Amino acid sequence: MTCEDTVAVGSQREKPTIAQSSHYGPDALSGIIWTAALPYLAASPIVITPWIQNTVLPAISSVDNATLALAIRQEFTNSLFNHPEKVPTEDTTNLFEAGKKGVPLLLINGDADRLIKGEETHAIIKGKWKDLTVYTAKNGSHVFFYEEKEEYVGRVFKV
Repeated sequence: MTCEDTVAVGSQREKPTIAQSSHYGPDALSGIIWTAALPYLAASPIVITPWIQNTVLPAISSVDNATLALAIRQEFTNSLFNHPEKVPTEDTTNLFEAGKKGVPLLLINGDADRLIKGEETHAIIKGKWKDLTVYTAKNGSHVFFYEEKEEYVGRVFKV
């Protein structure tokens, strides 16, 4: 999958591939960027830090200590940043202003998504967006874009 109107910053490559592509042959890609990468799951015991392996993973999967399991989630989230206190909270003011001015939004969801309620997302966003198109994929999961690539890409290009 490519992003038709995207330029990869730094390399100035237009229309970069942005999807998981391990099922393609070795000549399918012109370049790869891994940032803080876990290159593939089998490598995780080698590349993850001892703190993750010995502290985070056991705590986050604890079924005996709910307090520990919840606390480690916050500690893990904070560990993603050098200065978590400097990370601003989300401010949707400019996003919704863009929506009111007519920046188009294509909302794609699946009616079988077990994580996000698409109809509720539509309900809370519809009054904030002037140019809103909604597509609900029949039997679409949370990763509908992955499982039904042709339908997803077809819907994106239809807009």
